[in-house]
Formats: sequence, structure tokens, C-alpha cells
Amino acid sequence: SRDDMLAKASTVKRHLNSLVQVMKELGEVSSSPCPRIEVCDPAAIAQQVLADKLQGTGITNSLEVRDQGLRLKCDCKHLTYTLECIIQNAIEAVQEKQQREAPQSESDFVTLMERRTKLVDLAVSIGKSAQLGMGEISVKDEGIGFDDEIRERLFNPLFTTKLLRGGDTRDRGIGLYSVNRLITAMSGRVDPSSAGEGRGARFVISLPLSDPPLKT
Repeated sequence: SRDDMLAKASTVKRHLNSLVQVMKELGEVSSSPCPRIEVCDPAAIAQQVLADKLQGTGITNSLEVRDQGLRLKCDCKHLTYTLECIIQNAIEAVQEKQQREAPQSESDFVTLMERRTKLVDLAVSIGKSAQLGMGEISVKDEGIGFDDEIRERLFNPLFTTKLLRGGDTRDRGIGLYSVNRLITAMSGRVDPSSAGEGRGARFVISLPLSDPPLKT
């Protein structure tokens, strides 16, 4: 029928528009300017990103600075974008796990509350890396986690775990791909890890330390 044809045409148009947007974003990532290497304060950046992203979420969090005055040599805007992306993913992972664990009875609610009071949903830690001359930012969450197969694909362009879980199809799988490219361009690396499905995740961003380090 005519209505069916119009509906199919609308669906095709929507997919084409999404594809155009994906290609545009991939092009922007590929052609992004060389990083402007400067001295950055990772603690200040992390504190601001946490404040912006966590407002109104009810997610418990912590920020630990193991080495006061630590500074990194990187592009501050690129580091900000990286933390925004990883922390946003962590928030969504925690929220999805909370939805899965929604209590079905009063006793379930009490048990869940007792367990949650002992947990920090999202923990950020900043300090020197075991690798000489490097600093690291660790973002650990108590979210849904991932298995080894997904870990191997996290930085692939257009890959998103949201589609695998029946989530938001508007997610285009560009975030972690661009994060990995940006950090690599600044002589750093991003290492994801998880103990498995339902057991949280950790992303460690490693970047060169400023030399000499600033004193406080």
C-alpha cells in the first residue's frame, strides 16, 4: 500500500541520514588537527568532568589523587573529551546494572541498599604509572562490564555495545574509537579491562608526565 511504501521510504531516509552523520564524524576524527602539547592538570579536568556528568544522577563517586601536583604533557581539550567519553560510558553502564538489579520485594530492596552503601559506583584515581615517565588516570565503575570478545572490539569504529544489548540505536560507536586515536597521537594509551559481564570495568589512560613536575 501507499502507506507502507511511505513508511519504508522514511526508514531508508533515516538510515541514510544516520550513515551520512557517521561518515561525517569518522572524517572529523581522521582529520582532527595534531594535538597541542601543553602541561595539563588531570585532577582539575577530572573534577570538572565528574561535576558536569554526574549532576542529578545519584551515582556515588570518588576522586583520588595519589601524587599531588602531578601534571601531564598532552592536549588539555583532547584529555577533557577523553574523560567525558569514558565517564559517560561508565555512568550508562552503572545505570543499566542498577536497572537490571531493580528490587522486586522489600527484602530485595534492603539487601540491595546494604550492598550499595559499601560500593562506590564510579572511582577515578590519578597518579604516576609503573611505566617510567608516565602518569595515569584510572576510571573504574561498578557497571555491567564486558567479556574478552567485546574488549577486543571496543576501539573499532562503529562498534557499540548498546546495539548488542538492544539499547539506543542512535549510538554510532565513534566515541572510544576517537578516544583511542587522540590518546595514541599524544604518545599515550588506553587500556580497558573487566572481570566479565556484570562485574564492572576499568579504563586506564596513560600519558607522559610533564618534566619537571610542578611542586605544590
